[in-house]
Amino acid sequence: MAMINCPECGKEISDKTLSCPNCGYPLNSNENYNISYQEYFVKKKTPGKGFGIAGMVLGIIGVVYSTMLLLSTFSLLMTESVGVADELFKSGMIGMGVYMMIFGILALTFGCVSRSRGYKKGQSTAAVALGIITVVFCLAIIMVSALA
Repeated sequence: MAMINCPECGKEISDKTLSCPNCGYPLNSNENYNISYQEYFVKKKTPGKGFGIAGMVLGIIGVVYSTMLLLSTFSLLMTESVGVADELFKSGMIGMGVYMMIFGILALTFGCVSRSRGYKKGQSTAAVALGIITVVFCLAIIMVSALA
């Protein structure tokens, strides 16, 4: 470690220091100690994070509503009366099952896109899992309604 004189105040200081401890004069400014405003203050975007969050939200909506539809479909099987209202109810349940399957497919797609872009955290994994659960529930709704 060599000692040098500060160009500003003339005190003897180490050549390894970044600034003079006496007067604060900056030294070694030509090295890689300076970073740009962009690197220091601006947070870099994580690729795929938006798809992961969107897929997770769609998956939650799909699981909640498909669970309610599945329970309604099973309650249809428990009733013994068959009539025009029941036929409308069955066709409505099939339509709602197909409609809710769109949420599951979108959640699954967004989760897979998020994971393929390198974002392998909880949201993308949850989106894939919830999308699969929603699709399976919706297939059960459609099959049970069609067979009832």
